Amino acid sequence: MSRQTWVWDRTTETLVPKEDFYARIYADTKAGPQIMRDIAPYRNVIDGKEIGSRSTHREFLKRNNVVEVGNEKPKLAPRSLPPVPGLRQDIARTLRDMKGR
Repeated sequence: MSRQTWVWDRTTETLVPKEDFYARIYADTKAGPQIMRDIAPYRNVIDGKEIGSRSTHREFLKRNNVVEVGNEKPKLAPRSLPPVPGLRQDIARTLRDMKGR
């Protein structure tokens, strides 16, 4: 017995064989599934070894516990400034001096 994959068609509200579903979707357009090329080989900055494929790249990131940075905003830890002795008194004195002007 062969296995087959089915897709829920929202238009007809029925299960449709995957091949028929996608054949119908792409029949009206000349578009098709996107195929991405493999990445160009590069030397990594940690140990200088060559990375030549996406799978090697993902494994390298995981092995070295590094994150690929893109356009996302970095999550910065809140900074706490070291306490400055006498800061509160300096601010109060400056405000008092400014009131007299």
